[in-house]
Amino acid sequence: MRRRLGESGYQSDRKYKLGMPIFIVVIMVLSVLGFSIGSFSGTNDNEFSYNGYSFELDASDEQNPLWKASKEGADNGEQEYDFHFRPEEVLDIVFEGKVNYPSFTLVDNPEENISISDLQLIALSKFEMKSTLEEAGKIVSVGFMTNSSGVKVTCENASENSAVVVFEISNLTQISNANNCITIAGNNGREVVRAKEMFLFRLLGIA
Repeated sequence: MRRRLGESGYQSDRKYKLGMPIFIVVIMVLSVLGFSIGSFSGTNDNEFSYNGYSFELDASDEQNPLWKASKEGADNGEQEYDFHFRPEEVLDIVFEGKVNYPSFTLVDNPEENISISDLQLIALSKFEMKSTLEEAGKIVSVGFMTNSSGVKVTCENASENSAVVVFEISNLTQISNANNCITIAGNNGREVVRAKEMFLFRLLGIA
């Protein structure tokens, strides 16, 4: 069970976490997935087809079931992509901007004044998006929007061939693209994961 933190404990945990490498943060996320995102897909269908892709439910991890998506009729060597949501569960997130770039840099602000669980789910979103983009043949790097966390990357680093993707907590769950700087936002960490998956569905031609 996760302990509840007072203000001083909250700040102490934030400072400790901010100094950790991203792979350690991901390990922390995976350790709490059962609490955070263990019930994303509430359906009895274990297989379905959608827009030329086959989806099969992998429930080997009961706390974190995933949909495995691959192109229908593809060889066994074809890429397989993991998702928490079915496509129809994210179609309410409207996005008409450019999604396809040769390379991406995925960033967030680890000093943002949000909860630990939201920060963890943003870290998870970056980790999963990096994996999916690389499987799709893209060049991907990760960074942060503050100097204190390493090399600073902002929207000013975006270009026609290299998008900067910013993950953030906002009042609305949405995706936007302004001058090749893509913002993936949600009103909590779970919604950021959902918006991330809508972006990837669009990029892969699934939705």
